[in-house]
Amino acid sequence: MASPYVSGESGKYIAASQRPDGTWRKPRKVKDGYVPQEEVPVYENKYVKFFKGKPDLPPGMNPEVAQAKQQGAPVSTDTAGLSKTAKRNLKRKEKRKQQQGKGGEGKEDDEEEEQEEERRAET
Repeated sequence: MASPYVSGESGKYIAASQRPDGTWRKPRKVKDGYVPQEEVPVYENKYVKFFKGKPDLPPGMNPEVAQAKQQGAPVSTDTAGLSKTAKRNLKRKEKRKQQQGKGGEGKEDDEEEEQEEERRAET
């Protein structure tokens, strides 16, 4: 795209142009260093710059695991890095899923779980 500015004897100016109704606009002088409003970059404060530069994933998260979660694929859960409580919670979740699949069987397991939770609450 050609520049709308024309350099002449009297400096830089925007050339005369014709309006749709046929009349002519006068040539306008442009000072040195002038930047048109359309070419001025939009101001971004520190907050906006921070969030634009921020990574998509939390620090230390494996991008492959994040992709698998977004696609809904099952992610292999290594229990090696989990605490005892987290491992127990995983086992409970698996039991609940199995019980829901069976359709109400395993009431004894529920009672055992409740008793175990009561014992933990006492200590």
